[in-house]
Amino acid sequence: MSAFIKDIFREIRKSLGRFMSIFAIVAIGTAFFAGIQASVPDMKYTADKYFDDYNLMDIRIVSTFGLTDEDAQAVREVEGVNGVYPTHIMDVITQKGTSQIVLKLHGIPVGKTDEDNEDYINRVELISGRFPEKSGECLIEDGKITGSSLEIGDKIVLESGTEEDLGDSMNTVEYTVVGTARIPYYISFDKGTSSVGDGSVDNFLLVPEEDFNMDVYTDIFVTVEGARDKNSYYDEYFDITDKITDRLEELGVSRSEIRFEDIRNAAFEELEESRAEFDAQKEKFEKEIEDAESKLNDAEREILEGERSLENEKSEYEKTVEEAQEQIKSAEAEIESAEKEYEQKLAEYNEASQSANESISEMESQYTKIEEEAKSAAYQIAELEEMLENPDISQEEKDAIQSQINIYNEALINAENTLGFLKVQIDSAKSQLEEGKKQLEDAKQQIEEDKSDIERSKQE
Repeated sequence: MSAFIKDIFREIRKSLGRFMSIFAIVAIGTAFFAGIQASVPDMKYTADKYFDDYNLMDIRIVSTFGLTDEDAQAVREVEGVNGVYPTHIMDVITQKGTSQIVLKLHGIPVGKTDEDNEDYINRVELISGRFPEKSGECLIEDGKITGSSLEIGDKIVLESGTEEDLGDSMNTVEYTVVGTARIPYYISFDKGTSSVGDGSVDNFLLVPEEDFNMDVYTDIFVTVEGARDKNSYYDEYFDITDKITDRLEELGVSRSEIRFEDIRNAAFEELEESRAEFDAQKEKFEKEIEDAESKLNDAEREILEGERSLENEKSEYEKTVEEAQEQIKSAEAEIESAEKEYEQKLAEYNEASQSANESISEMESQYTKIEEEAKSAAYQIAELEEMLENPDISQEEKDAIQSQINIYNEALINAENTLGFLKVQIDSAKSQLEEGKKQLEDAKQQIEEDKSDIERSKQE
């Protein structure tokens, strides 16, 4: 062993504690560095496996013209393309209590979520609840991660956040949350910016593709053949996808020209239809103007004839009014005379009524008195007849009693005749009073009706 090595061990023994501390620091630093170096590939591998498991898109296609089924078919025919998913993405807002929530709205292919379907790109990872089964049902981002205020069972109403009516782009704007989910499209808390609300997307919402009422798609997701076998964080992955991207960009140029021509042709067709409609409306307008001028001329002639007729009718009217006024004056005079006659007859009736009522009262008093006397005579006859039944009285007494009975019977008959006469007189007097009263009331009603007729005539 050389003197230098011996000197090293001697120094270590002299300061063993400091040596061990330095050794531990170096060992920990080396281990930490090795861990970091090893964790990066592991994280990349884990993320890439998650992307592969849920078929994350390799390429996203967007266009300012919108994308059609023909565009999607053209993309599908590009060599190296594996899966193609045309879809819709848009920003909307909703209210939860007093809070406004900005949502990124995504379409999902309800009924086509089979894992063997290569066109099912950016697949949904269901966390709780169930997938939407019909229009008006949706999934939201799992709130355990985002702290979202939306929950399963919530009913929400979507709005565009602009002056446009969201109903023009959607078949329904009312949704029920039926589950929570994650999608590989978002791998961080930040979901980007938005042109509505406060400018920041709070959550995503997954709805059936059929709920979108749009002529074009907003996005086309594409997967590339062989890209899934490569790690998306390494150059060999991009060596594959970049080739397809270049082909799609070339396709985009030609499809943009075709799409531009389609839009321009559609615009020209609409313009031609509008011109044809304008010409038809113009011809119709000119015909209506011509008809209107003819009607105006006819109306002018009718007005002139009407004015002449009006002058004649005015003269007739003034004559009729003058005659009516004379008739009204005559009628008023007749009513005034009738009222005086009515007042006179009313006074006569009241006087006669008072006298008749006194006579009736006197006859009713006599009637009551005679009725009482008749009852008394009948009572006396009953007692005398009872006395005749006594066998102990003599014949003279019987004759005397019978004579009294005959006198009472004669008085009773006279009383009944008098009562009948008085009743007839009383009923007759009352009937005459009622008849007189009715005649006065009829006369009063006739006067009132004549007055009403005169008032109507004045108003007319």
